[in-house]
Amino acid sequence: MENLIDNLNINKTEKKLVHAMLELMEKKPFEKIHVNEICELSRVHRTTFYKYFSDKYELLDLCVKSIAGILNYNQQLDNASVDYKEYYMNATEKILEIIASNKKIFKSLLSSSENASIAQAIIRSFEKSIVDELTKHNDINEKLKDIDIPPELFAVFYAGGCMAAATWWFNSDSVLSPKEVVSQLEKMIIPFDD
Repeated sequence: MENLIDNLNINKTEKKLVHAMLELMEKKPFEKIHVNEICELSRVHRTTFYKYFSDKYELLDLCVKSIAGILNYNQQLDNASVDYKEYYMNATEKILEIIASNKKIFKSLLSSSENASIAQAIIRSFEKSIVDELTKHNDINEKLKDIDIPPELFAVFYAGGCMAAATWWFNSDSVLSPKEVVSQLEKMIIPFDD
């Protein structure tokens, strides 16, 4: 996650604070993290913290947006591959791989008392990314129109299903690999005729 966050368009101080928050979230639940700990670990003075954020919840919001941005970046369509079923299966696998390599952070994020709003923020970000990608690729958008599915509805369905599957996967401590989860999900998707 660290290398991915380094590529985000936020300033150096914010990156330090995001890194510290995520590192602490690997060790304990969000509710038990204090601003002093974040500042100490990031080596950012407390007054500087409050220059950027009013509280740890605002920093958490940036963390969630950063994570959603990372996940969305990994969903961007490859121009050579425009089969949307294949694209979304590949995107889901990439998302699960990121979650697998950062399982403690995601477990902490989604098991906190703020989990509903965190999950919703990630889902909304997915939905926007999906609609943006669909509108860039007319051939996929046309297929959805041919079967009378609005892109926004497709995005809501996919983002919600992806988040629910990912949450089930890591909460159940499933032994399935990301590739195996995707294979199972693919069996549930009715193939679209060309």
